[in-house]
Amino acid sequence: MKAYGYRNGDEELIELQEVSIQGSLEELDKIIDFLINVKKLHSSVSGETSVSGETEICHSHLRDWDKDWKNGEMDFIVVTNF
Repeated sequence: MKAYGYRNGDEELIELQEVSIQGSLEELDKIIDFLINVKKLHSSVSGETSVSGETEICHSHLRDWDKDWKNGEMDFIVVTNF
């Protein structure tokens, strides 16, 4: 697994050695729910919509999933290689 990100004010994507998440328990629950949803979407689960096999790489954004997401907040992107 690899993690990538940006320095504030920079547009160069860099590989991160460590990722820290600071937030409330409610925010942590939201990220957990998002990851569970992404796992279902990115895998072959019978009876559910899946992108597995349709593309070599798939990605999902927290900002697209979270109805309460506001412009300027952190986005959390999950990329899956098939």
